[in-house]
Amino acid sequence: MMTTPPPACAQHRIAGREAITHGSQVRPLRREGTDRLAAGLPRAVLLDPNDGCLTIARRLAARGVEVVALCPPTSSWVGRSNALRAVSVGPLPVRAEDSWLPALSALADRDGVLICGSDAASEFLCRHRPAVPGELRSFEGPATAHLRLMDKDDLYELATGVGVRVPASFRIDSPADLDLIERAELSAPCVAKPVMGHVGRRSGDFATRLLPDAAAVRAHLRAALDAGIPMLVSEHVPGPTTALEGAITLRAADGTWPVDAGRRKIRDYDHGVGSLVEAWDAVEARQLARRILEASDYVGLAATEFKRHAVTGQLYLIEINVRVPQYFGVYDAAGVDAAWRLYATLAELPVGEQPALREGVRVWMPQHDLHVVREMRRQQALGLREIVAPLAGVRDFGAWSWRDPKPALELARAELSRARRKRSRRAD
Repeated sequence: MMTTPPPACAQHRIAGREAITHGSQVRPLRREGTDRLAAGLPRAVLLDPNDGCLTIARRLAARGVEVVALCPPTSSWVGRSNALRAVSVGPLPVRAEDSWLPALSALADRDGVLICGSDAASEFLCRHRPAVPGELRSFEGPATAHLRLMDKDDLYELATGVGVRVPASFRIDSPADLDLIERAELSAPCVAKPVMGHVGRRSGDFATRLLPDAAAVRAHLRAALDAGIPMLVSEHVPGPTTALEGAITLRAADGTWPVDAGRRKIRDYDHGVGSLVEAWDAVEARQLARRILEASDYVGLAATEFKRHAVTGQLYLIEINVRVPQYFGVYDAAGVDAAWRLYATLAELPVGEQPALREGVRVWMPQHDLHVVREMRRQQALGLREIVAPLAGVRDFGAWSWRDPKPALELARAELSRARRKRSRRAD
């Protein structure tokens, strides 16, 4: 159920353009027509927002909802949007009392809803929800199923228990566990991923990797174990990027499904991030996602990914993201009205029946897709026509919007700076 604990003792009011205390910084709302904010609608607060959250902000602002984003340095570019007010906070994990909890307390002067754009933000809410004022509603809390689904080992055990296929996998907690892989004769290539994905990413270069042979597996896992990161090694499910099917589902506390739609990837970056994603019915994936979420009594937004085996045609569970995915904009572009339905469910507003999904509509995230195209061109696996033709169905451009260009420009600047730093390190 939605979590609304008693208000915290210390709350800091924010009105108009007042600054938030305790080191957090607030920029005024720059969206034109702020006097059109709908009276009585709860505030939407985005935690560590991504491209999908930016779509949510733009959609909600257009309907008169005040939107505030808590932006650590990695998502500061989202804070440039005209659709929201940005609050600067420290990176996660961080001592919660340093910036995140004071910032949330300052936003408790009126009712609000909390929407997470990263795994780190979801984990933060699950662990610190009792200290967050009750005026701010969320799906996450200490007793919810979010952390269980984020833990890929627990997730695979849960899925297997309800008859959902998962790749053959082994948890690696110590060097001694490496023998499990050899004894099981897991054929190469293998997929190595952190048990908790965001923990692996922030502790080093331990995001999901497709590793070509046993030597590469051992080297990668030893480095991860040295950094204290538990890992999962899985068989590689064969199939192209378009075999990655998924469902976006929103399960309410009463067991209803205000959002239930499908998608598939057209192109992806770094073995995980969808850079070009298409709205697609994905009936079987949606049914299997519901089975897992009901079994765990999960309440909230979930982006579930499967892969269809190129030989057997069977679906295998890959992961569940319990927060807004980066490609979330595809569902609004495809007519589902997902942003409003997510917000309204948290705010306990009526939503009615979900509109039909328009299949074939696509979302494109250039900052990721440029890496995909460059690599495929390097491998001579992609010609100019293959690069351009799939963009025909694009109706949402992630960070980019002609009416709200600043986030994309800031993101491009940050990407260029990152690329220059990489070149500089290689030169040294």
